Amino acid sequence: TDIRSYYATNIVARVNAAGGKAVPVHNYHEIAGGIPIPATLSLELGRVIGGRGDNIRYRFVSDYVFTSREPHRLDDFERAALNSFRTEGIDKPPIMQLTGSVFDRQIRLAAPVLMGEACVACHNTHPESPKRDWKVGDVRGLQEVEIAQPIAANIFSFKYLLTYFAGAGF
Repeated sequence: TDIRSYYATNIVARVNAAGGKAVPVHNYHEIAGGIPIPATLSLELGRVIGGRGDNIRYRFVSDYVFTSREPHRLDDFERAALNSFRTEGIDKPPIMQLTGSVFDRQIRLAAPVLMGEACVACHNTHPESPKRDWKVGDVRGLQEVEIAQPIAANIFSFKYLLTYFAGAGF
């Protein structure tokens, strides 16, 4: 629902308001008919998804941020994943990290964001791009999903079963 609402407001409504003349740009809010480019869409959907609760988070991050955007604060896991994808190759499977205890488990999954032809054409000529020698297939950044699942939430979601077992125990 949130994603459909985002799409209706930030893409369809803006294209319709501009008479069907869409302009894909990173600063789409400032331009009539502007719609988000894939990176901007991913950043904003990360905020939409992450705003639904504390147990799931989506991040679209890079160490090469456009100058008009605030730099991403990468943690050790993200820096290591970026380095791994850039040095070991893009064929490497997504990187996973499990932390926490049996009572409060966190799972993180990172996959590379690869530069396509359209991405390279834009980034190598854009005045706000901090890097201008991208090639198709280069690792631009990461897509990361983090899920936290405390066992207490799982146990209490089975409250009727627990009540039955407690009653049976007595």
